[in-house]
Amino acid sequence: MPSHGHPMPDIRLCILTACYNLLLSALALVSAPFVLILAACVPKRRRTLLPRLGLAQTPPPLPQRPVWVHALSVGEARAAAPLVHALSARFPDCPVVVSTSTLTGQAEARRLFKNLAARVFYFPYDLWPAVSRALSRVRPKAVVLCESDIWPNFLYACHRQNIPLVLANARLSPQSARGYRLLGFFIVPLYRLFSRVCVQSAEERERFIALGLDPERVIFCGNLKYDQAAAPEGALLSLKDLGLKESACVLVAGSTHPGEEEILCRVMQRLKDKGLPWALVVAPRNPARAREAARCFPGFKVRLLSGSPVVPADVCVVDRMGLLSGLYSLGHAAFVGGSLVNEGGHNPIEPAAHGKPVVFGPFMSDFPAPARMLLERGAARQVSGEEELCGALRELHHNPETARNMGTAGKKAVLENLGAAERCAAETGKAMGL
Repeated sequence: MPSHGHPMPDIRLCILTACYNLLLSALALVSAPFVLILAACVPKRRRTLLPRLGLAQTPPPLPQRPVWVHALSVGEARAAAPLVHALSARFPDCPVVVSTSTLTGQAEARRLFKNLAARVFYFPYDLWPAVSRALSRVRPKAVVLCESDIWPNFLYACHRQNIPLVLANARLSPQSARGYRLLGFFIVPLYRLFSRVCVQSAEERERFIALGLDPERVIFCGNLKYDQAAAPEGALLSLKDLGLKESACVLVAGSTHPGEEEILCRVMQRLKDKGLPWALVVAPRNPARAREAARCFPGFKVRLLSGSPVVPADVCVVDRMGLLSGLYSLGHAAFVGGSLVNEGGHNPIEPAAHGKPVVFGPFMSDFPAPARMLLERGAARQVSGEEELCGALRELHHNPETARNMGTAGKKAVLENLGAAERCAAETGKAMGL
């Protein structure tokens, strides 16, 4: 076995990689004209295409071989922040570099890591030439992939070059586990390339082991998002900056999806009709939807955050990235988007870290363990739809002590679940033989 505890080659992996590249080549030939047209017409594609192909100018390799941390987009970049800090502190002589796949993720990574990461760059497309160029330029001592951005060519190239692979903050839902078992011939060999799979929960560890992974390589480290949320960002803005009254009772609705703004509008109207006029801050998951979301509140005074001058409003729609965590601190309660429509829900840990009572809908499959834990601690309410959401907000309005107790319980739960970043950094060191 290689010195860093790498898995041995698997004939299925060779077959998988060969089939994958044949299919990829065929798709590339057919889709090349459409990709070029898309890149020419869509600014964000135009700005990421050449860097991800490895054709844009890049800085020379670092003197020391770095640890390469990859985070797909904005959410993963934020979750990776405590891990990057932990790696830098644990291995001061080993620089850390960070990659992302999306334009928004790149902007967030540059903001988060401008004084910490030695390089921030784009992750390559999973084409052999692009992957080869990236690995030759970065020369990583280890690669840490956050959550789920797994690509066969990249993994196999690292394996061939004896570069340890670590999957951080790994998650595996029961639905995904069933799908992976059906496609085990193709999926399991890829996961076996990881020296360490650092999972979020004990249940997920059992699911990975049930797929056939070596139990010694599957480590329960916890969820990085607790570490991320433990030092919550303060608000860069005030209620006055949002156009809301300082005396308002404010609901902050984070990461909303199409369909949820309409529900929130009806809830707001029902509360207003009962003499409980809550103010609302809405942060769509995609800020480009801000104007669309603003149109969902007829009958209310609505403003976009970037609108100038600041005008009095009942509803402020956030059209800028990177503000949500701080905005949670301004609210009296938080609603977690993607949960009233079937989008898997978003991070309930951030508002809990700010000591706010949390409300979410029935669809929280992307955050099952944190959602369950907050419910068990009495820090959150799960509602089935509009009627129950309205009832939960009425209760919080009439019972401020209940709201305070929920917020206190949530903050305590976050503090009790710290340490994932340190544990994952330690496992990365073991994968490197340090």
